[in-house]
Amino acid sequence: MGALLSRLYYYREKKVIILGLDNSGKSTILSQLLKYPKKKTMREPYMPPTLGFNMQKTTFKNRKYSLWDLSGNSNIRKYWKCYFTGCNGVIFVIDAADIGRIDENIGILNELVSDEELKQLPFLVFLHKFDKKPNLELWWEKIGEVFQKRKHKICRSTYKEESTVYAGFAWLAYEMK
Repeated sequence: MGALLSRLYYYREKKVIILGLDNSGKSTILSQLLKYPKKKTMREPYMPPTLGFNMQKTTFKNRKYSLWDLSGNSNIRKYWKCYFTGCNGVIFVIDAADIGRIDENIGILNELVSDEELKQLPFLVFLHKFDKKPNLELWWEKIGEVFQKRKHKICRSTYKEESTVYAGFAWLAYEMK
């Protein structure tokens, strides 16, 4: 009986929230995940910046996910908490090239990691736009201080290489079992 219940839980759709400051690349990450497995298309689908939230469903390695891209606008961030219920994993996207917002990013990441509803969840952090040659070592150090012993993974990503996003999401999918 226990094996049957665990199998049912395994195949249940998982909810993932995608968070980050405005213009960090959340919608780009979402659009890349929607293309898995890589489909040959004539042109990339345009996904405008999210104004409130954007929920899309996808299948990744035979499992179903609902991906919630939440706007990073400062006026909208106070509503993020409304979407935490029932969440199985968190993706936090950072524009690694925007070093001027490092303190703001780390502050928000600290708040999220401390939130009671997210405490047991795996966090995937994308250092997005790494192709612009940002100081990744500084980001890695600052983010490492936030998580300490928490379950997390830091991946670099760019819109030019979907494989970086797929590899990170594969880790998150595994951790959400």
